[in-house]
Amino acid sequence: MTLLAVAVMAAIAATVVLSATSQSRAPAPRHQPRVERTARYVGAAGASATAIAITPDGRTAYVITAGDTVTPVDLATGKPGRPIKVGNSASAIAISPDGQTAYLPNHGISGAGDTVSTIRLAVAKPGGRIRVGADPDTMAIAPDGRTAYVVNSAANTVTPITLATGKPGHPIKVGRSPNEIVITPDGTTAYVIDSRGAGDNVTPINLVTNKPEPRLKVSKANAIVIAPDGGTAWVRSGSGTRLVPIRIS
Repeated sequence: MTLLAVAVMAAIAATVVLSATSQSRAPAPRHQPRVERTARYVGAAGASATAIAITPDGRTAYVITAGDTVTPVDLATGKPGRPIKVGNSASAIAISPDGQTAYLPNHGISGAGDTVSTIRLAVAKPGGRIRVGADPDTMAIAPDGRTAYVVNSAANTVTPITLATGKPGHPIKVGRSPNEIVITPDGTTAYVIDSRGAGDNVTPINLVTNKPEPRLKVSKANAIVIAPDGGTAWVRSGSGTRLVPIRIS
């Protein structure tokens, strides 16, 4: 599950908690209306929403919905638009920094599998598909908007894509069953989690050379986020709240 999907689920869960609090006549938290609006917008897009991304201008959310579709939601009104057909079993969505294109890894087993679907957001139409590695699961776009990095879970690789041309580059070898990727704010390093077997490693990738660096041992690593100042990556270890810091030089 991607961090975006986790955020959506957290928002919906928070709505349930806040509702229960209201029923016990406790004072409503000041953030309650915002959380309820977020959950309502996602619900309007579809009950099977699995991931969400918001355009850089903050006007529109794009939600992966049932039937291999993406539904735009106007965040000013909360109204969903017409669903856009994409590839097979997409579970992650990323939007380019210029707000022109959305990208969705297709990890299904149909003819659309092992590709990345694109959506031309200005016209709300599907674009072409980009061939990547086996079972693409998630992805991240570099801050400069030039390159996307797609995590191929079954291939144990990360595929760079030059977004100006839509051309995939040479796959970068990482650990087994990778499933999470984040990029530092300066765009020089990506961190990839693999979580199968005894390893549970975090693999840094030098994005200047597109070469993997020595893996970092983090037991039961399953989620990662980078602090806004770019100085530390925090890795969740296990199913609780234990966080392991990785200092970024």
